[in-house]
Amino acid sequence: MVRAAAFRYDMVMRKTWVAVAAVGLFFAVEIGLRISGAVDFPLYDADSEIGYIPKANQSGSFLRRNDWQFNERHMGVPRPYQPGGVLLVGDSVVLGGNSYRDQERLGPLLQQALGKPVWPVSAGSWALRNELAYLRRNPDVVSGAEQIVFVLNDADFDQASSWSCEYTHPRSSPWVATYYIARKALCPACGSASTEMQVPSGDWRLELKAFLASPQVKAKTITFFLHPRLEQLSNSRKLHDLTRFSDALRQVGAVHVFNIGDDARWKSEFYKDAIHVTANGNAVMARIIKARILSAIGGFS
Repeated sequence: MVRAAAFRYDMVMRKTWVAVAAVGLFFAVEIGLRISGAVDFPLYDADSEIGYIPKANQSGSFLRRNDWQFNERHMGVPRPYQPGGVLLVGDSVVLGGNSYRDQERLGPLLQQALGKPVWPVSAGSWALRNELAYLRRNPDVVSGAEQIVFVLNDADFDQASSWSCEYTHPRSSPWVATYYIARKALCPACGSASTEMQVPSGDWRLELKAFLASPQVKAKTITFFLHPRLEQLSNSRKLHDLTRFSDALRQVGAVHVFNIGDDARWKSEFYKDAIHVTANGNAVMARIIKARILSAIGGFS
């Protein structure tokens, strides 16, 4: 009896210490993740018109290294919006993402190249229809821009992207960082958008044609840059396929359309994956954009 009681006590104590150790390990990991900045990433607003967009008036530093910020107009800059300069519109190529420092992103690099303010508006996996929704919501931003520059790839000519889950476009900071990161790592895919978050289907051609014909845009120079995927850049036939989007853009009223892959300076070494580019690639892209708009349009006022 004494031995049995002692054995049961020993087992209870072992389980207790294991539980205490597990709880201690959990809190150590949780605190470590928060101190490291692993959950210091941009948050999003979402609805069924624009899909999603980085929240206004936020800033941070992912992993305490890669700084980011958005002003009161959801633009990826720290300064308040003022009319003038270049409105740069795009998807994750313009946004950059968590793996870039602010000075490595396309917007700041293009601003440095042009020597005038650049106002980046973007979100990861945005399509052209998401971008046009932002422009319709912010007519004063459109009116205030000296020039509007779009950076697009072939996936952007699809339907608008809708918000579907917290693991790609979080709307609030996670309560439990450990669970959030583990869930994202083990099951990164999101399901379909809910009915209330689904952006209705539409035709980008009709929406872009209406935008280009609007009074505040007709007198402006709108420039479109098609950015090839790595697969397209390494295959001349697939790169040539991008010309159908150039033709489609011109058919709805676009005048200045350029393929970044046609520029001899653009190399496969600038890709970090199938579509996104390195910091050096962003710098070269900024120079290509500058050269094209200045040579074709004759500079800025």
